[in-house]
Amino acid sequence: MYWPECCILVVSATVPPLMVWLGNLALDRAGSLMILGTILAQFIGLNRANIKHVKNVIRVKQGKQPLDFSNASRVFAFASFVLAVTGAVLALL
Repeated sequence: MYWPECCILVVSATVPPLMVWLGNLALDRAGSLMILGTILAQFIGLNRANIKHVKNVIRVKQGKQPLDFSNASRVFAFASFVLAVTGAVLALL
Protein backbone atom coordinates (compact mmCIF):
# COMPACT_ATOMS: atom_id res chain seq x y z
CA MET A 1 0.00 0.00 0.00
CA TYR A 2 2.87 2.38 0.68
CA TRP A 3 4.89 1.52 -2.45
CA PRO A 4 4.90 5.01 -4.04
CA GLU A 5 6.00 6.70 -0.83
CA CYS A 6 8.63 4.07 -0.07
CA CYS A 7 10.04 4.23 -3.60
CA ILE A 8 10.33 8.01 -3.37
CA LEU A 9 12.03 7.75 0.04
CA VAL A 10 14.48 5.11 -1.17
CA VAL A 11 15.38 7.13 -4.25
CA SER A 12 15.77 10.37 -2.30
CA ALA A 13 17.86 8.61 0.34
CA THR A 14 20.26 6.83 -2.02
CA VAL A 15 20.62 8.78 -5.27
CA PRO A 16 21.78 12.20 -3.95
CA PRO A 17 24.44 10.78 -1.57
CA LEU A 18 25.58 8.43 -4.33
CA MET A 19 25.91 11.35 -6.73
CA VAL A 20 27.98 13.22 -4.12
CA TRP A 21 30.20 10.19 -3.70
CA LEU A 22 30.71 9.98 -7.48
CA GLY A 23 31.52 13.70 -7.59
CA ASN A 24 28.55 14.83 -9.71
CA LEU A 25 26.72 16.83 -7.05
CA ALA A 26 27.55 19.18 -4.18
CA LEU A 27 26.77 18.04 -0.64
CA ASP A 28 24.34 20.89 0.10
CA ARG A 29 22.36 20.16 -3.07
CA ALA A 30 22.16 16.50 -2.13
CA GLY A 31 20.61 17.49 1.20
CA SER A 32 18.12 19.74 -0.56
CA LEU A 33 17.14 16.92 -2.92
CA MET A 34 16.69 14.58 0.04
CA ILE A 35 14.39 17.10 1.71
CA LEU A 36 12.42 17.59 -1.52
CA GLY A 37 11.93 13.83 -1.92
CA THR A 38 10.86 13.50 1.70
CA ILE A 39 8.35 16.32 1.33
CA LEU A 40 6.89 14.69 -1.77
CA ALA A 41 6.58 11.31 -0.02
CA GLN A 42 5.02 12.93 3.06
CA PHE A 43 2.53 14.81 0.88
CA ILE A 44 1.32 11.53 -0.59
CA GLY A 45 1.21 9.96 2.89
CA LEU A 46 -0.72 12.88 4.38
CA ASN A 47 -3.20 12.73 1.52
CA ARG A 48 -3.88 9.10 2.45
CA ALA A 49 -4.19 10.08 6.12
CA ASN A 50 -6.78 12.74 5.29
CA ILE A 51 -8.83 10.21 3.34
CA LYS A 52 -8.59 7.84 6.31
CA HIS A 53 -9.80 10.58 8.68
CA VAL A 54 -12.82 11.28 6.47
CA LYS A 55 -13.64 7.56 6.35
CA ASN A 56 -13.29 7.37 10.16
CA VAL A 57 -15.77 10.23 10.55
CA ILE A 58 -18.24 8.29 8.40
CA ARG A 59 -17.61 5.14 10.47
CA VAL A 60 -18.20 7.00 13.76
CA LYS A 61 -21.45 8.52 12.43
CA GLN A 62 -22.60 4.98 11.60
CA GLY A 63 -21.83 3.89 15.17
CA LYS A 64 -18.72 1.85 14.30
CA GLN A 65 -15.24 2.06 15.83
CA PRO A 66 -12.72 4.25 13.97
CA LEU A 67 -9.74 2.50 12.43
CA ASP A 68 -6.23 3.15 13.75
CA PHE A 69 -3.13 3.79 11.67
CA SER A 70 -1.10 0.73 10.71
CA ASN A 71 2.45 0.01 11.82
CA ALA A 72 3.61 0.48 8.22
CA SER A 73 2.37 4.07 8.22
CA ARG A 74 4.17 4.75 11.51
CA VAL A 75 7.42 3.27 10.19
CA PHE A 76 7.07 5.32 7.00
CA ALA A 77 6.50 8.52 9.00
CA PHE A 78 9.52 7.85 11.22
CA ALA A 79 11.75 7.01 8.23
CA SER A 80 10.73 10.15 6.39
CA PHE A 81 11.42 12.22 9.52
CA VAL A 82 14.92 10.75 9.82
CA LEU A 83 15.62 11.36 6.12
CA ALA A 84 14.35 14.95 6.34
CA VAL A 85 16.61 15.68 9.31
CA THR A 86 19.57 14.04 7.53
CA GLY A 87 18.88 16.11 4.42
CA ALA A 88 18.65 19.28 6.50
CA VAL A 89 22.00 18.55 8.14
CA LEU A 90 23.59 17.90 4.74
CA ALA A 91 22.08 21.09 3.34
CA LEU A 92 23.65 23.09 6.18
CA LEU A 93 27.13 21.68 5.58
